[in-house]
Amino acid sequence: MPEVLADLTGRTVGWVSHREPASCVSSDGEHPELLSGDTLRDADGGLLLLTVPSAPTTPEGEVLLPTGLVPELRVRWELADCERRKDTRTQGARLRFEDARKRGASPVTVSVGETKRLLLGGVRYEVRVARAQADTSDRCGQAVFTVFREGLREEL
Repeated sequence: MPEVLADLTGRTVGWVSHREPASCVSSDGEHPELLSGDTLRDADGGLLLLTVPSAPTTPEGEVLLPTGLVPELRVRWELADCERRKDTRTQGARLRFEDARKRGASPVTVSVGETKRLLLGGVRYEVRVARAQADTSDRCGQAVFTVFREGLREEL
């Protein structure tokens, strides 16, 4: 089912978009992985929506996000329970989301295709992971995900 944002008519929102080549080489080794993300925030600066069409996953377990785009969120990856396919450099991963501003925050682990709830700064969100791959050597994999403030997503 396609998803759309709830009606935001009459609300003041701010949108920030970020695109840049990442500092690491992609799994195929031919070009840097793209680092991109978009945020939609309310008039008070609270996160409404984060879409990440491309976030490199580093060999150290980090998911790179544009600096300053979402300081309230930390994302890491861990290997999923699936084997690496023959003749490929990547392996399936799960993403672990947590509140970067709260020490000892309980992380939420989300597998590809799942939607789970996440608490950031006392506000509830839904997280959906569309893609998560880790490179099995020293290059970057890729993560694709969306974070919606609870109640902002409408299903058609």
